[in-house]
Amino acid sequence: MNYKLWIVAGALSASVPVLAQNAAPHSTPPDDFKILDHEIGVSGDFLYGNGYVQLPIGEALFRGTELVDGIGVGKFTTADRKSALYYGGTLSGSIGKTWYLDVSYSRGTTEGSLQDLNVFGLGPATSEGFASSYKLSDQYYQMYGKYAFPQFSGTRFAAYLRLGATYSENSASVSYSVGQISGGFESISNDYLGNIGLGGEYYVYRGDSFKVTTVIEGEGFGGLRTSSIQENLDLSAAGRNFNFNAAMDQDSLVYGGLGRGVLRLVKTLGQEGRWKLNVDVGFQGKYLINEYDSMANSLTPEYLREGRGKSRQNVHGTELLWGPYGRVGLSYSF
Repeated sequence: MNYKLWIVAGALSASVPVLAQNAAPHSTPPDDFKILDHEIGVSGDFLYGNGYVQLPIGEALFRGTELVDGIGVGKFTTADRKSALYYGGTLSGSIGKTWYLDVSYSRGTTEGSLQDLNVFGLGPATSEGFASSYKLSDQYYQMYGKYAFPQFSGTRFAAYLRLGATYSENSASVSYSVGQISGGFESISNDYLGNIGLGGEYYVYRGDSFKVTTVIEGEGFGGLRTSSIQENLDLSAAGRNFNFNAAMDQDSLVYGGLGRGVLRLVKTLGQEGRWKLNVDVGFQGKYLINEYDSMANSLTPEYLREGRGKSRQNVHGTELLWGPYGRVGLSYSF
């Protein structure tokens, strides 16, 4: 009897560790398990832009001459952006879930006719035979670094800080005629800007392979604009032997702000969840101020003392670009 008890007890003691080993979960991940911390991606960006650009038409022609106030010197002519398509692409990447880098390019062109001309004090409202045409072209090169605040990790809200730089090439070409006077304006400008901004993202819905978030971003920017302007004026149609050409280089301070709000849709592709399709739909607006500090005192002191002209200290032009914004991208996690 004692031998039977010993045999049963030995069998039980041998089976317990085997059962415990089979029932216990893995304390370490398997060899083929990888945490997807890093990401690379590419996207196409679109903006259906509206707004305006203010151009210093007449400044190169009449700079430093004895012209009375009202002639249009030191004023700006507004060229409207009308439903211009801005498009481009972005390459992005991240190290972990904290540091991100974006490099992007975009361009857009718009054409139209001027609604007014601040030269000679004339325009459609005061003159007959007014005709004009213009073309605006913009190209933007941008690089951004982004830092995502880790204290929001694992929550429905994410916040991040953006720092970057922007280089842009902008051109404007204008031709006009007012009665028997005709002229043209050509401007090529380069902007060198620094940018700083904040952004926030909030999860509206999150499923197994699909999520919806809202994203709000805002930034301020500032820097230097270098411009090269050429103008011509032709009075030969009025019976005068006068065809004048002028050129001017202008450096100015530019600054402003940009805001964007979008609804972001993210779809996970594949069984491993490494690929993601991202779609942004929303609205973007940008406002820029161009300070022409060195445009002051083109009118002579005699005219200023007589009250026939105005000093143009701190003259500035403005630009506005706004419209529906969209982005479609594909990213890969590893």
